Amino acid sequence: MLRNYYIIAMRNLMKHKSYTFINVLGLAIGIACAAMLFLFIRHELSYDSYHQNADRIYRATIETDDHHKIAKTAFALAPKLNIDFPEITAVRFFKDRTRTLFRKDEKQFYESRMFWADADVLTIFSFPQISGDPQTALAEPYSVVLTAETAQKYFGKLDVLGETLTINWNKQDHEMKVTGVLENIPSNSHFVFDMLISFSTSEHLFPENSGILDNWTFIFAHTYLLLPPNLQPRNLEKQFPVFAAKHAGEEENYKSIISELQPLADIHLYSHYGGEIEPNGNIVYLYIAGIIALLILAIACINYTNLATARSANRAKEIGVRKVAGANRLQLIKQFLGESILLSLLALVLSVVLIELCLPTFNQFVAKDLTFIDGGNWGILLLVVFIILAVGLLSGLYPAIFLSSFQPIFALKGTQTNDYRNRSLFRKLLVVSQFAISIGLIISAIVIYDQLTFMQNKELGLQKDQVIIIPHGRKIRENPEHLKSEFMKHPNVASVTISSHIPGERLTIAIGATPENGNPDGSEEPWPIAAVSVDKDFLKTLGLDLAAGRNFSEEFPTDVQEAFILNETAVRQLNWDNAIGQPFSATFRTGQPSLPVETRNGNVIGVVKDAHFESLHSEIEPVAFLIKPYWYYYISVKVRSENLPNTLEFLEQKWSEIQPGYPFEYHFLDDTFQTLYEQEEAWGTAIGFFSMLAIFIACLGLFGLAAFSTQRRIKEIGIRKTLGATVPNIVLMLSREFALLVLIANILAWPIAYWGINSWLQNFAYQIDIDFKIFLLSGIITFFIALLTITYQTLKAAFSNPVKALRHE
Repeated sequence: MLRNYYIIAMRNLMKHKSYTFINVLGLAIGIACAAMLFLFIRHELSYDSYHQNADRIYRATIETDDHHKIAKTAFALAPKLNIDFPEITAVRFFKDRTRTLFRKDEKQFYESRMFWADADVLTIFSFPQISGDPQTALAEPYSVVLTAETAQKYFGKLDVLGETLTINWNKQDHEMKVTGVLENIPSNSHFVFDMLISFSTSEHLFPENSGILDNWTFIFAHTYLLLPPNLQPRNLEKQFPVFAAKHAGEEENYKSIISELQPLADIHLYSHYGGEIEPNGNIVYLYIAGIIALLILAIACINYTNLATARSANRAKEIGVRKVAGANRLQLIKQFLGESILLSLLALVLSVVLIELCLPTFNQFVAKDLTFIDGGNWGILLLVVFIILAVGLLSGLYPAIFLSSFQPIFALKGTQTNDYRNRSLFRKLLVVSQFAISIGLIISAIVIYDQLTFMQNKELGLQKDQVIIIPHGRKIRENPEHLKSEFMKHPNVASVTISSHIPGERLTIAIGATPENGNPDGSEEPWPIAAVSVDKDFLKTLGLDLAAGRNFSEEFPTDVQEAFILNETAVRQLNWDNAIGQPFSATFRTGQPSLPVETRNGNVIGVVKDAHFESLHSEIEPVAFLIKPYWYYYISVKVRSENLPNTLEFLEQKWSEIQPGYPFEYHFLDDTFQTLYEQEEAWGTAIGFFSMLAIFIACLGLFGLAAFSTQRRIKEIGIRKTLGATVPNIVLMLSREFALLVLIANILAWPIAYWGINSWLQNFAYQIDIDFKIFLLSGIITFFIALLTITYQTLKAAFSNPVKALRHE
């Protein structure tokens, strides 16, 4: 019996090849798209879950006076927590902004993903270990733990326990002993490193800074806590005020010592605090991915069900003949369900092939390294199989139950099909749903593209083109003018500056300002304002314009200790009509234990026009510029576009002369800005891609329905042509119904799409205005695509010979 069902099913599928192709291809594409998006969602939700104690690990955070949450804490926090709360284990990570030079024989590399870590880090976190004892690997000074990739880079092998690496710190070499090797850190970690150095090493490398480790004002460490199973984090948080008062004397302001405990699993998707180790993901984009997956899957399933039910009416006579021959209803139901499931299984095979072919491209969109067949994703594969079988059963259930109920005499006469026509409204609703979803995706893709274009082309108030960034300013703090003068010897170098920050980077240094006329919020506490340490050439190099006053100048020696330049936002918040000459005091951390806090009393000498230092996600902050060489980190070189390779070669040569033994590394400032919007750009491309696929799947179904519709009306078309109807009349008659469905889809899609994209745009402080033309354009695009889809079938019917259509009447 099963063999007979299989033979009949294959004959039907082969007999109607176009119907089979459309159904299988549409469903396979929909399943493949949904599966890739589900892979991405699963990967994002799995961040840090591989740690054995992930559910008991928390990160300590603090909160500033202006309610700004920061993921960093003081170095002193972890040791004090371990003393006062012996039931917990607290550890610290510290990542310096400076890229540190390591050497092994002739090999030398700058390491930007190096962390200082406490001894218990490897016992709290379950980083996969190849060799070494996690209990003792980071216990001793001058110990370093490498990842497998880093070990291969320096030693060419993994068996490196006891080997040594040379670290160059403050221009002095120190030998580090390799005490452990880890597997490469999984990509689903909220931060990734290449090496860990024991925290105790810092006390030996820079003993003069040991005071920082006991100072509550130096907020540089990332502190993690492992709680025992019976301790709730909220109960521990209730004890923080007393803890803060005991160690820092700040019970009222305890949140600046430790504010809350953040679950490890929440960091990647829900944490966007200041001082994050790496940029995190965003739960919003997971919702977007999930919605897109479900919508495309819905389009594919609707398409499949629509065509299956449309074709079923043509088999009424077959049902009648089978019943006359003795087939019962259960046998007919089994036959129809079997054919539907067989078609679904064909789609399953094709969908797996499409996933493997398209996954590398999708990985480029989302900047991931997702795998399917060889990635152990049995859950996703089972989900795909379940969806395929469910679609097969559901789409086959209607024709199986409905057609198997036909009375043989009516089925053979063809009168039973009138009831089927009454159900055409259901198919129309499905078509409207398909195109409404497609239109919504197209609108979203256009808005994202327009917002990205707006951000990339918006006037920033500074010049980011042709500016080379060398992130090693600390190495030339002793005599920065020498390097600047050497660089300026090349005719293509227009200007050189040294600063603590560059545009496109988060402003991480804040000073407590005390304007003479009081703070903007009326409080007596120092006003927190972002600070950037610059030299006299900073404004010129980056094209920042003065709105009032003057720049820093060597003609005014007191500028080094007394001068401030504010941006327009700061002046507005201070309600100053004329800022020039206004007294301005600032208190800030120096980074030097001998003088941990410095108060600078001076005056405002200039006001610079507002410029976007950070991304357009944030509004322009109030900023104070001052001269503080100890903060210098970046060298910015403004160059002319002529003969750029020669200019770079010259800069590298001069760098090697001034800093021998240190590799020359650089990037362009416009690349820094480009990285600010990589996530939006990737998702804009992905949504555009999926929108086109959604339209393609919908049009596949529309093509099949148009073919079915024209076939059912072939005799009507013949009669109309006999009575004088022209080809345009026939085409208009056949196209009108589908055009109306697309119009209704637009009316339904526009308000929902407007709500969705307007919500997404709220993530940006500076955004485009939603133009009605976008909706009109998406409607026109969809209409013409749909029109082109049905043109072939309508023209084929319009040009058909009416004699052939009426031959059997």
